[in-house]
Amino acid sequence: MAHLGVALASPTTRVYVDTSFLMWMTRIGSVARGELTRWLGGLCGVRLRVPVWAAHEYYRHHSETSLLNDLTETLERLEKAAASAYAEIWPLLDEPLGEAASAQTQRTELRDVLRAVPGVSDMARRWMRGYQRHAREVIEFINENALDGSPVPAYFGSIEALATARFTGRVPPGFKDRGKRERKDTAAAGDGSSVGSNRWGDLVFWKEVLDDSRRRRAGRIVILTRDAKNDWRMAGSLPVQPEAGGERGVSPAHPFLTFEAAREAGAEEVLLADQTHLAAVAKAGAEAGTAAFVFVAQPPGLPTPETESQRRDKEVHRERSTRASIRSSMAARDGVLYLDPPDFRASSRVLRRALLESRAGTATPQTVLDFEASLERTGEASVAALTEEAVTAMGGSGIAILARRLGRAATGSGAAAATVLDLAQALQRFPAKVAGALYFGLLAEAYFDPSNNRPRPAPASTALQTLFKHQTEPWALPPIQAVSERLRGAERLPLYIPDPTAPRISMSCHAHGDQEPPTRLRTLRVRGLELITPAQGTPELRLGARLHGEPATALVLLQQAADLYGLPLEQLDLSTDLDGAYQFDPMVGFKSPAEIWLDPLELRL
Repeated sequence: MAHLGVALASPTTRVYVDTSFLMWMTRIGSVARGELTRWLGGLCGVRLRVPVWAAHEYYRHHSETSLLNDLTETLERLEKAAASAYAEIWPLLDEPLGEAASAQTQRTELRDVLRAVPGVSDMARRWMRGYQRHAREVIEFINENALDGSPVPAYFGSIEALATARFTGRVPPGFKDRGKRERKDTAAAGDGSSVGSNRWGDLVFWKEVLDDSRRRRAGRIVILTRDAKNDWRMAGSLPVQPEAGGERGVSPAHPFLTFEAAREAGAEEVLLADQTHLAAVAKAGAEAGTAAFVFVAQPPGLPTPETESQRRDKEVHRERSTRASIRSSMAARDGVLYLDPPDFRASSRVLRRALLESRAGTATPQTVLDFEASLERTGEASVAALTEEAVTAMGGSGIAILARRLGRAATGSGAAAATVLDLAQALQRFPAKVAGALYFGLLAEAYFDPSNNRPRPAPASTALQTLFKHQTEPWALPPIQAVSERLRGAERLPLYIPDPTAPRISMSCHAHGDQEPPTRLRTLRVRGLELITPAQGTPELRLGARLHGEPATALVLLQQAADLYGLPLEQLDLSTDLDGAYQFDPMVGFKSPAEIWLDPLELRL
């Protein structure tokens, strides 16, 4: 469209608007029409003119309500075609055709399509209510750009002879209209009188253009028209070369028009352009304030009809979206991030398998490795990253393995320990099966040695107290049972094993009596087992090293014992004979967790 753009902007180009273009301008909205007229006015100025004959023809169409009549006829044909098509097509759909799922599906689609036609027609008829406003704005444009000094009246004396000669020789323009006949006008006169056929209208318009171009010494002539007949444009099968960018090229004017324009008016070129060509010029130049005009002048093509396979895919997608919406609502009602995926399994058998597959040195499932790599790459928190899609991919066993690996990494990393604590605190936000699998993985790492799955002397985890708080949740029961079953064959058991009944644990702390100072720490017992020794050879187990100068109150000692031996703080019942701080010898310390254990024969696992 670069050539047309240069021609429109050239000060020696005269631009003329014909009736067909004015009629198109009436069909579009006020915003788009205003953008078009302002842009053309700014680009062409006084070189943009509406010939008198084009104005006359537009007024005639306006008075005869041609646009309204044409629209009414078009819509009536559309509705009639839809009504007749229903009866014609219905028998063809008696059995599935092509990829159709069923005959009923085909018939439903037919009814839906044809049922929409009356609605489309009603929508188009509403345009008629604003017709007067549209016509008034176009008439204002005509009056503002009317061609002055036009000799049209002088043509009438000789136009019949001239038209006859040109039509006989098929000389453009207008020879395609030579067969137009007079028609009866019963609306105006009421007596069926004949009105003119306008057989030579195009010729009058062309003569007016040539005379004005000659007076103005135009270098080029641009006619804005939607007329596509070959008495204006070059005929034949020669294709029009497209413009850069794929836009449709400007169809060349009939060669005789170019010859006559050069011979009679001295113009070197005649260009014919419709609204699509003008819109391409405006878009190529990124003209401000022309978006509405460009949009209406270059309507997108109708989409390719969907195949049966595409319709099925869309229906599947719609059903999945509906189910996802329902599941999301149910998850919000239950206070969880999402519901358990349909195929997610976290049974005791699955958890036992996860315990074996999560040992150090065992091959880790690829889905778990991919998830860990994603966490490392994005830096996303594990709670946020454990989406429904992620847990579905890993499954119950993979989630338990992941949780155990996270717990293992927390041993030597402060950041990993914080991650495990965040995950443990957020377990209630996950659906039951996912929460159970995560819980089991964290418990397993706390209670079992990662190399051989033997019970640790005492459970150890940054999040151990948080895990104890969750043990009464319904989803915690399968993981606790799986851990208990694994401990059943052990010779020694830790002081506390998670229990959904949350039993109370007695703990006593007492000082020496008669022979020692009354505040000297004498004993610290849990479940009948003494936890302190007067001569602890391991420095890090001595009370002084563990307390870091903090007073040895009963509560502090209780907290230290809970941390060292894996005891649930919230379930400890403490009895003490001293309200203040206890005194202790420098060598007094806690016994090693390996020395404090329960006999499984005395417990009912």
